[in-house]
Amino acid sequence: MKLSKKLEATILKAYHTFWDSYFNGDMKTFASLLDDDECHIIGSTKHDVFNNKKDAVKFYASTAEQITGKADSRNRKITLLPYDKNIMVEELSDFYFFADDEWHFYGHARLSTLFSKKEDGWKIIYQHGSMPDTKAEKGQQLAAEEIAEENRQLRDAVKRRTVELEEKNRELEIETSLEKVRAVAMGMHQPDDMLAVSKVLYHELVSLGFDELRNTLIQSFADGEKYFTDYDYSEATGGNTSKIPYTGHPAVEKFVKKIRKSDEGFFDHTIKGKELKDWIAFRKANNEIDDPRLDKIKSLHYYNYSAGSSAIGISTYSAISDEKLQLLKRFKNVFQLAWQRYTDITLAEAQAREAEIELALERVRARTMAMQKSDELAEAAKLLLQLVQALGLPVLSCGYNIWQSGETVCTGWMSDSSGSISPPFRIPLTESPTFIRFRESKQNGEHFYTEEVSGEALAANYRYMLSLPNFQRIAEGFQKAGFALPTYQVNHVVNFSHGNLIFITNQPAPAAWDIFKRFGKVFEQTYTRFLDLQKAEAQAREATIEAALERVRSRSMAMHNSDEVMDVAVPVYEQLQKLDFKFGAATIIIMDEKTGNMEHWLAGFLQKNHVESYQV
Repeated sequence: MKLSKKLEATILKAYHTFWDSYFNGDMKTFASLLDDDECHIIGSTKHDVFNNKKDAVKFYASTAEQITGKADSRNRKITLLPYDKNIMVEELSDFYFFADDEWHFYGHARLSTLFSKKEDGWKIIYQHGSMPDTKAEKGQQLAAEEIAEENRQLRDAVKRRTVELEEKNRELEIETSLEKVRAVAMGMHQPDDMLAVSKVLYHELVSLGFDELRNTLIQSFADGEKYFTDYDYSEATGGNTSKIPYTGHPAVEKFVKKIRKSDEGFFDHTIKGKELKDWIAFRKANNEIDDPRLDKIKSLHYYNYSAGSSAIGISTYSAISDEKLQLLKRFKNVFQLAWQRYTDITLAEAQAREAEIELALERVRARTMAMQKSDELAEAAKLLLQLVQALGLPVLSCGYNIWQSGETVCTGWMSDSSGSISPPFRIPLTESPTFIRFRESKQNGEHFYTEEVSGEALAANYRYMLSLPNFQRIAEGFQKAGFALPTYQVNHVVNFSHGNLIFITNQPAPAAWDIFKRFGKVFEQTYTRFLDLQKAEAQAREATIEAALERVRSRSMAMHNSDEVMDVAVPVYEQLQKLDFKFGAATIIIMDEKTGNMEHWLAGFLQKNHVESYQV
């Protein structure tokens, strides 16, 4: 077919109409230029392949909004080529797209459109669009090296992404472990709770790959002490608590020095050879839990971080990496915050406990200062038991013993387990071992001591005490309360200037020692007031007696004849009554030595102003 000017103009008009309708979203015009029977379209993407007009129009209509007003062809070079009875239109152009308020170059486009003469005009029966390989350069058909490099870059990107994902997963694992340790640590309420922290720390470190781990360690330091408390855990030995002295082994001394230096202190130490043997011997001498694993290793590695008045760390069978060391430090940071909260709580609890103790001491002090008579001392013993038991101390009985007779005998006031007060009973200090110890401790100037008694020694002591007058009342009190005499007890004895306080428990109670001592100081004041009252009572009694004597003396001196003797007998009776003498009458008897006669004057509630004479 010869391409005339007229035919060329007709084809170009149809071609431009087709693409203008495509860019403007005019799908009706766009569809009118496609042949109904023969239509094959291959677009620039792998999805744009259509073998009929219906599918093609459906696709371009559904995606028209992506193109309308947003795409354009520029620098177009169009060529028409006749093929038998058909005309091929070939176009090279630059494809642009609109975004962010400006046009952007997208790529070079190549279009081939085949028109065929139909009854209703020229129609498109084939259309193909593509974009050239941007990787291949001039003189190349295939950019193999460029594609290989791109694939390498893609693989590197995948590797980087994989590493990033692994790092994120690892971080997620670490954060989960940190949170578990944080949760347990934040739940601490008493020192022994640190064993639970040590346990969860152990399991989380193992889960994070600490394969060389022997055990986890938490140490607690107390001001003024010569030792620290060690809480350790491992699967092999379980949880253990030990008191470790500051001195006795170079590794311990170095540890204490570094950890106590600052809150950022760090201890990193390897023990091997002879030092390892010495270390094992030191542990045994300190009665720490036996760990047979130590006999099979060549070295032991310690890593500990300071956490204020505590420390957290591990021991391992081999050195750990810097990465694991930094991870351990993160656990230290978590623990340190929880430890600070714990110390704040314990400080508040200690302050509340101190207020509670002070209130109890003040009640003893107030009761003492309110005493008006010496026999109120027994009530102070009862109050003492009530208060120490209210403080939660495991006290079965308590009371005090006052020295007498050159410190060879004491008088005891004891409150039994039922709260009853025993009558005062005298205890020789030279017969029973328990009471001999009383005397020796005072002579040696001991302020406080404890004594554990059990078995036959305790039974013998109670048999001895039951032989003492009035002590049976205490035994009866135990029996009424449903208790037998104890088979084991701990005597806590606080000495003061005139005797001692004794607190009896059925178990060791070192946490109560300071409280017992403080009650001892208060009772020292109590007994001082008691002595003051005794002295005041004796002085008042003496003054009352002297006043009574003076009244009788005055009446006697006023007599003028023997008939007035009765006037003396009456005041004698009255004054003795005022002095609390319980009797029926007072008599005055005068004997005549020459005659042997005796005259009797009787004054009292039976007879008053009655005079009788008797022959002797």
